Amino acid sequence: MKLSVLIPAYNYDCTDYVRSLLSQLDEEDEIIVGDDHSEDEGTRNAYDTIGRWPQCRVWTSEENIGRARMRNQLASMAKGDWLLFTDCDAQVASPTFTAYYKHESEGREMVCGGTGNLNKCPSASVRLRWLYEVNTEHRLTLEYRRKHPYDCLTTFNFMIRKTLFDSIHFDEHCLTYGHEDTAFGTELKRRGIPVHHIDNKLIHLGLDTNEEYLKKTETALHSLVGMSEDVRRHARVSRLQIDLHRWGGDKLIGWLFACCGKTLKKNLLSDRPSLRVYALYKLGYFCRLAGTK
Repeated sequence: MKLSVLIPAYNYDCTDYVRSLLSQLDEEDEIIVGDDHSEDEGTRNAYDTIGRWPQCRVWTSEENIGRARMRNQLASMAKGDWLLFTDCDAQVASPTFTAYYKHESEGREMVCGGTGNLNKCPSASVRLRWLYEVNTEHRLTLEYRRKHPYDCLTTFNFMIRKTLFDSIHFDEHCLTYGHEDTAFGTELKRRGIPVHHIDNKLIHLGLDTNEEYLKKTETALHSLVGMSEDVRRHARVSRLQIDLHRWGGDKLIGWLFACCGKTLKKNLLSDRPSLRVYALYKLGYFCRLAGTK
């Protein structure tokens, strides 16, 4: 089998990651990095370096086109029979990462490897995202992912047969951060395509600052509120809002968020953010958004 590793990137130097992947590839395999109109000159220079390496290509967008459209673009350029989608802020955890994927692909259409987290929080400035990821690690276990194969699909690390991907694609209405994987998993479930989860993790390195992560969370909620109810049923916060809406509870939550949102946000941007506060913030923010639709 020929493998195409597809890595959308934006203002992130992924040379070490690409180098580690290259050491595992067979001669017919390839890596394509998609530069989504990065603004940082040093990062752009790093992508130029990658583009000169054997088995590597770099495609640079003339404008920022977003994660879904970028992944579709890279897939259209791929020469492999299988597409391995990963994010750029990853670290290879196993010397047999690509070989294990190839082994597990036999008789499959879709294989998901999983995500691993850093053991220690590197800085108080990124504590919110680190706390969230560490405290949701039970949803990253192989046992949990196999029980919830579609809900646990993540674009961070999965492999799919190219012929299947070409018949689906990512929804390019997802122009901003968040939930394009939710929509993709919903479509796979609708078609009855099995998702085979395995223990073949990549380590997530790219921890956003508390402020950046909160902005990303808000952007993802804006994306989610515009999706179909079928898709929203697969996301916990929107599923709860739908249930609350039956008796008007979502309007009450939205009103309370309008009164207390700034106080919640102050905690989340501090050095000691609370995950309970984060959950309340997401629900309140989403209920308020849904109330304006």
